[in-house]
Amino acid sequence: MPMKKLRCDKPYDIDEARKKKGLPRCRRKDSRTTAYELTIRVPDEYRVYFDGKKKLTRTVFALNKKDDLKSQVDAFENEKNAELERRLEERG
Repeated sequence: MPMKKLRCDKPYDIDEARKKKGLPRCRRKDSRTTAYELTIRVPDEYRVYFDGKKKLTRTVFALNKKDDLKSQVDAFENEKNAELERRLEERG
């Protein structure tokens, strides 16, 4: 059975959500960046490899959506897919 790739959901704009609530932006090194939350939903059959977690999340700061954010999304997906592959091999 081939392994299904873990895919990231649409990045969630944390700054936009906080602005709607009238809250300040969270702290960051570069004021030009936008905070996004990346979420990977873990399918049922793989939860055992990620300590039963349903979601894997990471907060990233990106200068632009097209290049910077996309590369961070790809990096997050690749890292978690590699982690899953490694754990699948360990279990045989």
